[in-house]
Amino acid sequence: MRNGGPRYSEKLRHESTANGPSKNHKSARKRLTVTTYFLVDDLNPTGYPQVVEELSGAGAVAREYTYGVQRIDENQPISNVWTASFYQYDGMGNVRALTDVSGTVTDTWEYDALWATLVTHCEPFVAF
Repeated sequence: MRNGGPRYSEKLRHESTANGPSKNHKSARKRLTVTTYFLVDDLNPTGYPQVVEELSGAGAVAREYTYGVQRIDENQPISNVWTASFYQYDGMGNVRALTDVSGTVTDTWEYDALWATLVTHCEPFVAF
């Protein structure tokens, strides 16, 4: 049996395709690969694994999360300044918004009747 506590997960690769520069009026496609590492804590009050940090492939911390029973906040560098965002939940426990330290709503999520995400309004993009 493994001792519980934070551990780094296997690296995950995300591939996306972006339009590259065009040559002779032909559109070129460029494949981008991003590697992200996740520090996961499976020894916590909820009993579920929780992501505590996201690290870039180079090993730099890209985002940090604080938990209670639910995710409370995240810290991420925005314009080279570590910035806190706080999660706002609805009565069903779904994230509806993120607020900054002054309480101003910065990001919102809307769901359908089955709680599938319909619309996300985020700057910069925040994935769940």
